[in-house]
Amino acid sequence: MMESRGIAYKRAYRTAVKKAQEILYQKIGSSYEIFHGAWLSYEIFMTSNPVEIIWEKFMKCARKLSKDKNLLVDDEMKEKICSDFARYPSELVKCIEEYDLFFQKLVYHMRYKEHMSILEEIGPVSSMRKNEIIANLPALPHISEIGALDEISNLWYFHLEGVTEPEAVNRKNLHILNLSFIDIMAELQEKVSQYIGIKSSEIRLPITEEDRQEFRKIIADQEKMTEIVMEDYRFLQHHGHNGKGGDWIHIG
Repeated sequence: MMESRGIAYKRAYRTAVKKAQEILYQKIGSSYEIFHGAWLSYEIFMTSNPVEIIWEKFMKCARKLSKDKNLLVDDEMKEKICSDFARYPSELVKCIEEYDLFFQKLVYHMRYKEHMSILEEIGPVSSMRKNEIIANLPALPHISEIGALDEISNLWYFHLEGVTEPEAVNRKNLHILNLSFIDIMAELQEKVSQYIGIKSSEIRLPITEEDRQEFRKIIADQEKMTEIVMEDYRFLQHHGHNGKGGDWIHIG
């Protein structure tokens, strides 16, 4: 009977994980993977060195995705990635503690269901410890740290893409840069429109020397902005972030 109970309890745990994933997905979407994912789990955040474990999981995932068992990341990039993830464990302490209690109850509930369905093989419910008899499905505690969870999830996939597909990241950053230049040119056209007092769609070549001087000034300012943007873009390419922890180039 004890062997059968061991098998049943392992099945109850797997069932609890699936149920937890379902409940979490309804509440926090794909960020449920931080609690019960292929690479991450909430238990990581309960250890004394979560960032080190996250880094190990991250590299295993990156090597599998890239199909390169010898994939390495330079020290600067490793420091950046670990620094990004290090911001969150302290924010999630209360959330993780409350979730751990919920998941324990969920596992007990699934064990209860096993006893109810195959009591001949593993014994009746009365053979369970009293504090483990959870007849009703426990309720997921309120999760107020959804923002932090989303950021962790976004960082995970952003850095994975950066490590496994650097060219794809560069294309994405270039796309962002192109969009930024489109915004700049639209703003330039609007400013010129306001200066000469006609619709931006009707703007033609400047007529007077004063107009030419105004255009030269605007273009000179624009060239300075372009230099700043390109410097930021080169920094983003080299370091994988914009110096403030993000992946956007800010203009203005």
